[in-house]
Amino acid sequence: QGPSAPGSFRGTKRGGRLLLSWAAASDNSGLVDGYVVYANGAELRALGSGARSVDIGAFKVSDKRRFQVAARDAAGNLGARTHQLVIVPRLRGITLAKAKAQLIARGLKLGKINRVRSSSVPAGRIVKAGRSGVVPTGVKVTLTVSLGGSGTSSSGSTGGSGSGGRGSTGGTSA
Repeated sequence: QGPSAPGSFRGTKRGGRLLLSWAAASDNSGLVDGYVVYANGAELRALGSGARSVDIGAFKVSDKRRFQVAARDAAGNLGARTHQLVIVPRLRGITLAKAKAQLIARGLKLGKINRVRSSSVPAGRIVKAGRSGVVPTGVKVTLTVSLGGSGTSSSGSTGGSGSGGRGSTGGTSA
């Protein structure tokens, strides 16, 4: 029988690097011999029994890999893998349809959609995502979508101070 899955598996961005960390696994024999880090189901790195973190390399929002860790006992039995972690992609400025497709491709879910007026992001495009960094797969990501600028005048921005034609304040707050 293999060891338990490592606990508290999480990822962080530190100094521009992607770091994965976890709590120790346990084994019925009492001896965890090491840890195996996986990317997209393939072994990425084998580490010693004292390892509780690993530097994966430069943190890039374009990195589409899914990461997991499992413990190995002295007999060579592999334990259960942790949940998967992924990096939330950069979504600002793309359409809602493209953002949804990117989230699904990474194993994430589309959460609540908020709408706001934005003079810097065209209508129908993402202003911001409610999450960033490294998250477990299956997490819902709230998106804020631009309604465009606050007026239709061609004479420049209204500055967002007030009464642009329809009385809308531009969405809801989280």
